[in-house]
Amino acid sequence: MTIEEKYKRFEFLKTRLSTIGMEVLIDKNKEYLDLQREQMSSGYDNNGERIGVYANPAYERAEQIMNPKAGGYVDLKFGGDFQAELTLRAVSSKKFIEYSQDEKAVKLTKKYGNDIYFLNPTNLSTFRRNDFMPELKYRSEKIING
Repeated sequence: MTIEEKYKRFEFLKTRLSTIGMEVLIDKNKEYLDLQREQMSSGYDNNGERIGVYANPAYERAEQIMNPKAGGYVDLKFGGDFQAELTLRAVSSKKFIEYSQDEKAVKLTKKYGNDIYFLNPTNLSTFRRNDFMPELKYRSEKIING
């Protein structure tokens, strides 16, 4: 491959990088959502803050026994459907949304806010390092090297 051909491939990659990135995210949605579920199960939102506290101290103690990982804080896990129904969807080559298809999603989002969705900085960094960047690098090198 000549330098000129490689340059053309690189220029093509530059024009498609955000689209390729979104494809990687959607292809790696299981890994992303597994981290999201772990984050929620530990009782944290996307800011690294606690999702919330239970109003009833007896219920809080019961939740702490059922899920000690969350330390008695809200974990959005009681029935499991809310977390099981988490979904990612691309809305453009640069934006995606995360939501739950569970029937309780609207109620839980109103109660705890939109910050229950998306990874906090620590988990996002883990996802980028372990899943997103290796795949993006692989796909980019495939385009550049043919």
